[in-house]
Amino acid sequence: MVVVGAGLEGDVHPRPYGDGIVDEGDVAQAMRHLLGIEEQPSAGEFRRLDCAPEETCGDGRIDVADVVAIRRIATTSATSILPSPQVSS
Repeated sequence: MVVVGAGLEGDVHPRPYGDGIVDEGDVAQAMRHLLGIEEQPSAGEFRRLDCAPEETCGDGRIDVADVVAIRRIATTSATSILPSPQVSS
């Protein structure tokens, strides 16, 4: 079993691990995933991309709500956003 570091919700740029900051680069990366321009995200990237609805830390799919949530995180001081839960594989 391998335990992957948690990372921040929405932190997907630069690929594949992010940089510890959620900013406009993450919004652009999320949009590229949504539009299918980028290759499939890894399990860790998917977990960080899938951040809406906030109440459940995602819903198992990448959609426009996730891009909006990442944009909100990037443009506000969203201090209520917690690190993503750890994933083991």
